[in-house]
Amino acid sequence: MDILRSLFGNREPSPEWSLTLGREGCLRFLAILRRRLEREERKYVIQPHAGCVYPVDDPEQRFSLQDLAQICARNGGRDWVEIIDEHVTRLLKWDSISASLPDDFEDARHLLLPKLLPHNPTGDQTVAVAVCQGLSAIVFVDLPQAIVGLKPDAAERWGQSPDDLYAIALENLWRSPRFDPVTYPHSEGVTYAVTDHQNYFVASHVLQLNRYLFPEPEWGALLAIPNRHTFFYEPIEGRVSSLTVQRLSSLAQHGYVTGPGSITSRLFWNRGGQIIALDVEDHARIVGPDEVKETPLISY
Repeated sequence: MDILRSLFGNREPSPEWSLTLGREGCLRFLAILRRRLEREERKYVIQPHAGCVYPVDDPEQRFSLQDLAQICARNGGRDWVEIIDEHVTRLLKWDSISASLPDDFEDARHLLLPKLLPHNPTGDQTVAVAVCQGLSAIVFVDLPQAIVGLKPDAAERWGQSPDDLYAIALENLWRSPRFDPVTYPHSEGVTYAVTDHQNYFVASHVLQLNRYLFPEPEWGALLAIPNRHTFFYEPIEGRVSSLTVQRLSSLAQHGYVTGPGSITSRLFWNRGGQIIALDVEDHARIVGPDEVKETPLISY
């Protein structure tokens, strides 16, 4: 443990990715992860401050530790060795699983789903489409043994463009089971929560939120997408108050920190199928971007 403590020093707080674990939990997590990686023939580097791990011979192939840390935190102090072992085993099989995809695109198209992630954390390793500032939709393949990001070489082999693959994945998502929102009425309106901790694609449904909002209000809805399992929205029926912004911001921050599968603590505006990232100042007042000027989102 002394070696691990030297990674942070005596007073430096735990990195943001490990906040749900606490300082001692973070040290224990890293110790278990280190022992697990030492079993591999391929050598790996753990970067605690950056919250990632990567193979020595391919530094560009980085795996985030935040998701795994949040899963361990939700489990309390139990079963971390098994959880970390299973997670790492699945990650390290990514290449072999991707290589086993069908050669015929028609045999694979029904497996495609869009997964909403922070603006593209996978770099050029996967097929991705920009959604808005801070958000990307990654095309994933939903296989029985794992959910894996679709690699560009597979798209080239199939002769499909990223935009075409994304459109197919989005249509597959719409045909999949949807979730009934839970309603929370309050003095300014109603907040809707959509959540399912067993499904990895819940947050992706915001890409077609206008289909949930039927009929869609003239000004659409405010939106929070804290993690892959949860999103919140509030239809805009009049001027947006600072209390509404504060409430959604608190939900976004809590869901982002606790995860698992953190996406963002920002708020967004959804209207007509378009998602726009909002600028919110300290007093819970929306101040930008330019697209929201002269709209009910700006309250003074």
